[in-house]
Amino acid sequence: MSIQLTKSNQDVLNTETLSVIKFSSLTCGPCQMLANGAWPRLLEANPTAVQFLTVDSDVEHELNGNYHITGVPTVVFVKNGKELERLVGLNQQSAYQTAIDKLK
Repeated sequence: MSIQLTKSNQDVLNTETLSVIKFSSLTCGPCQMLANGAWPRLLEANPTAVQFLTVDSDVEHELNGNYHITGVPTVVFVKNGKELERLVGLNQQSAYQTAIDKLK
């Protein structure tokens, strides 16, 4: 399951569980490819050890600024409220999974 992250529920990031945040836009082709490809497979492959969140970059401008998002899709890996790594652009599922395995 993926949680919609907004400025009002950012407290969910202050946990020892790895949070994987996908910043995307409904009008972005690569974002839709991620949403319909690697993202659901990552959720399926990591059902409990990782918290998955999505940000609608068209709406959550404050979160975009907080995380210095300059392009979408961007996937940010956070633990205990601190950014550990990020992948910008559309990547292979294996790149996301490698980061998850390394950071969780």
